[in-house]
Amino acid sequence: MLYVAGHIAYDYLFSIDDFPKANASCYIKGFDRYFGGGAANTACAAAKLGQKASLISAVGEDFKDSEYEKNLRGCGVGIEHVRFLKGEKTPRAYMFVEPHGNFLSFFYWGAGEKLKNITPPDIGLKEGDLIHISTGDPDFNMKLSEKYGSVSFDPSYDTPLYNKDHMTKILKHTKFLFCNKHEMNLILELIETSPLDFGVEAIIMSEGSGGTVVKTRNYTIKVPAVKAKVVDTIGAGDSHRAGFLCAYMKGDSLKRCAQIASSVASFVVEKRGAQSNLPTWEQAIKRLG
Repeated sequence: MLYVAGHIAYDYLFSIDDFPKANASCYIKGFDRYFGGGAANTACAAAKLGQKASLISAVGEDFKDSEYEKNLRGCGVGIEHVRFLKGEKTPRAYMFVEPHGNFLSFFYWGAGEKLKNITPPDIGLKEGDLIHISTGDPDFNMKLSEKYGSVSFDPSYDTPLYNKDHMTKILKHTKFLFCNKHEMNLILELIETSPLDFGVEAIIMSEGSGGTVVKTRNYTIKVPAVKAKVVDTIGAGDSHRAGFLCAYMKGDSLKRCAQIASSVASFVVEKRGAQSNLPTWEQAIKRLG
């Protein structure tokens, strides 16, 4: 089982021509709502790839019997460790996207903010199970890593929320660290040494169209990105993590894991919405050629 901790959220994507200046407005050409949240994106992608996946998260009472809840169940994603919090709203991301792909994101944490006061669930980890920590509250994620150890960790957009204590304690229990160059720089500013010095087995760094770099203590692997017609990059990183972890749980090498991760992400960028174009395992392998 792949357990994924972090946000379940609604993504609102607004199409604009240019970002407005302060104290000004801009014309919105159109918008749509999608199912999102870093943890949910990763879990859904993993389930589509054939891996059993379950979420560790918090949502508002508006999530109960919603289309999103039905979609997660329909995808085969477990939600038995998702807390439904009375009086709270489910997180929402509001993203304003320019034609050339730059975007500004505003995130409403809602129920996700309450995770810091929640004790990590007793999930009964079995041999072969893995916990992946995605975007979410640093205090909760730290407690989760200390409780279960040997986690996969992707702080993603929430990296600036972590302090040195959070980061060092989580890295001591991290098997795989996922990040991009910007996030890595923020991590290095906090810990002042390589994450590998904390016992991290591998750093998997995404470079967008530049591919993926996998770094261990003994070697560095560079895997090119799989070509795709890019429509929307939101959720690509989450699906990339799903592809890597699913391949790892099947017993593939780190290089092969990175290749499959790139293939999975290439599908997601071809349509708008983080969960709109998730591939099956067979489709991901076929695209690699």
